[in-house]
Amino acid sequence: MSKLIEPTPAGLMRRISALLYDMLLVTAATFIAFLPAPLIGSFIDESIWGTSLTSLYLLGVWFFFLGWFWTHGGQTLGMKAWRIKVIHVHALRVRWGTAAARFGISNAGFLLLLMLVSQGLLTGQLAAILGFAIFLFAFLWILVDNQHCALHDRLSSTRIVKLPSTNK
Repeated sequence: MSKLIEPTPAGLMRRISALLYDMLLVTAATFIAFLPAPLIGSFIDESIWGTSLTSLYLLGVWFFFLGWFWTHGGQTLGMKAWRIKVIHVHALRVRWGTAAARFGISNAGFLLLLMLVSQGLLTGQLAAILGFAIFLFAFLWILVDNQHCALHDRLSSTRIVKLPSTNK
């Protein structure tokens, strides 16, 4: 009978390294997603609705980019490079609903800040400082959590685990 091996939680530096790698890829996907912008720009005004529509489109692009990787193997390209993987605590495989929860929870603070800035209730500089504070809080939660989970991992029932090295 084989013994079940408990997955090892990924460390903070490994996660941040994968995140930085993935930020480059998300930036590239964003540029590609906005290629048709000049064609449709005349149909979208610069009102709060036009800005909100553009923001929702951008968030959708990011969600489908990351969600596809999370639901098809559990790894973005940055996660593959750093040998980490996202799993669901009960099913191991992440489904689209879990990916949506993970993405939504991890971006909820930023969405709130975006709404406050677009309504003129918050300045861009203060929003940037608060956004960075939210990011730090969510990731530094790993250091105090007994299972080394980020806040969005804990709330979405996902875990980032370190994969064993493959010696060739």
